[in-house]
Amino acid sequence: MASNAKCLINSNETKTFNDYLNSCRKPEDTTRANNFFSESIINYKSIFQGLRAQYTDLITAANSQNSILSLSGNTTPGVDTQIEGLQKKKEKLKQEIQHYQGTSESSNRMFLEDIMHGTPKAEMFPSLQDISLGLFIFGWVTICIILVLVRWKSPGGTWRAGIFTLILLILVTLCLYALLSSVV
Repeated sequence: MASNAKCLINSNETKTFNDYLNSCRKPEDTTRANNFFSESIINYKSIFQGLRAQYTDLITAANSQNSILSLSGNTTPGVDTQIEGLQKKKEKLKQEIQHYQGTSESSNRMFLEDIMHGTPKAEMFPSLQDISLGLFIFGWVTICIILVLVRWKSPGGTWRAGIFTLILLILVTLCLYALLSSVV
């Protein structure tokens, strides 16, 4: 403790040191010392001002969030609970998305493999297109038979006129079949 007492302002060592500085130091030394530390002092002041500005911004942001919390009727633990619940929902949705993406990729692979390597499977039930085509064929044959019978049984009609009508209808049917084949 006695060694610390000699560093006090009123001690003899301090007075001797101050006398030494005042008598031995030249004005150039003082200028050099001031210039040496002036940039560091400016740098430290700017760092301090930057940190003070950040501190002020953080305090302002915290006060704003606290105001919003109090206005919405929530508390910090309540908001934390809501955030945890939303994080769990987010993870659950991510898992569901991964599951459905995996299912989709699997189905796509199976579909492509069936197309590339599989043999066509016979349909057990006719499609709507098959049913409508069947109705058209039935109606066409019915109309052809009725036209041949009308031509044959009409007054002045003969069996030869019926055969001629049948041949004409067969030619029209072949043209219609060719037309349907090229379209489908």
